[in-house]
Amino acid sequence: MNRISMLYAPAIFAFAMAGSAHSAEAPVMVNVGHLQPSVAAEVQKHASQGMTSLKRYLETTRKQHGLALEDVMRPADVRDPKAITPPAKDYKKHAKDWK
Repeated sequence: MNRISMLYAPAIFAFAMAGSAHSAEAPVMVNVGHLQPSVAAEVQKHASQGMTSLKRYLETTRKQHGLALEDVMRPADVRDPKAITPPAKDYKKHAKDWK
């Protein structure tokens, strides 16, 4: 190989690797209805950049916001609020069954 082709080969390789490193990921759907508006905006921004960006953001802010990937990826609750009933509060049921 001559000197000029030896100089061009690494440059072409570097440009090819740089182009593939910044390939865009598909946006991720997240549920941010239960978050503060400022945190929700940041989560939405990173989710639009892809899963890798979202994971990195959540990992770096885990101590501040206490969020995990499962917290923002779970689907929204589509049940009617009137249909959701709390559990029975018979706290001494186990004591009655023991007798």
